[in-house]
Amino acid sequence: MTEPTPIPELLEELFTEADLRIADYMKANDGEADGFVASDFVAVHETLARLVAAGIPLGGSFCEWGSGFGVVAMIANHHGFDAHGIELQGDLVEAAEELSNDFDLEAIFVAGTFIPPEAKAREQADRFLWDDTGAADGHEALGVEIGEWDVVFAYPWPGEAWVVESVFEQGAASGALLITYEDGQGVRVREKMESGELRELDMEKQG
Repeated sequence: MTEPTPIPELLEELFTEADLRIADYMKANDGEADGFVASDFVAVHETLARLVAAGIPLGGSFCEWGSGFGVVAMIANHHGFDAHGIELQGDLVEAAEELSNDFDLEAIFVAGTFIPPEAKAREQADRFLWDDTGAADGHEALGVEIGEWDVVFAYPWPGEAWVVESVFEQGAASGALLITYEDGQGVRVREKMESGELRELDMEKQG
């Protein structure tokens, strides 16, 4: 089994502060926050550290789809990525910007949806509790095409991983990585092949 990756002091402080702010946010919203759930920050950090050490990403552009407090995007920035986040809820965008600024991490966040109008998944968007068909296209707001991201991260709702996969398969470039945190499976890393299919990477062999 791969040894755990050490957590830098800055990230330890970030995770602690993020947990406190997330707890306060949830308390202010009576324990519910329109679909907001934080992922496993330590596991994501370890995954990104191994990928960077192995030289796997083709480039340094990173986007967190459904960024919430933006912690994953900040982790990515700490690892040298040009990090961005797309989040449906404006108050979470503001919270992410404040947290990022407080830790001097350069991550850019915008309000909107990661599902562009032309995506096939958009046809069923009214089924998604966390989506808003009237929301702005987050990629357009950032001025970046989906095919320009080298790495995309998402924490999909149970049973809705196919939404993220569909958008990624339709728009991402060959060689781009899709990282997801999924309940019961942990962190998964997949690479888009020239065929359009996603190939699972064995993270135990990386780093």
